Amino acid sequence: MKRLLKDGAIFLLFGAIYFSLEFIWKGYFPHWTMFVLGGCMGMCIGGLNEYLPWEWSFWKQCTCGMVLVTVAEGISGLVLNRLLGLAIWDYSNVWGNFFFH
Repeated sequence: MKRLLKDGAIFLLFGAIYFSLEFIWKGYFPHWTMFVLGGCMGMCIGGLNEYLPWEWSFWKQCTCGMVLVTVAEGISGLVLNRLLGLAIWDYSNVWGNFFFH
């Protein structure tokens, strides 16, 4: 039960942080799936300590988390935008965007 409460709190906290940052950056409310993505990434990054060696430096841990979030953003963008056609993002006008050309 304690683990469930901890995981739930992490999910809600990171989901709210990610959702709020998207709102602040864009100026309008993002799609609800961004809350879910932020919550899942918070749980995944929190769980990295279970798998990474304790001897790793802080910058290596940060880099691993950054890569994890970038890959998750890319996969969710492909699934939500391309496969499901939800049109959450539109990066078609961004130079070098090979996903939407």
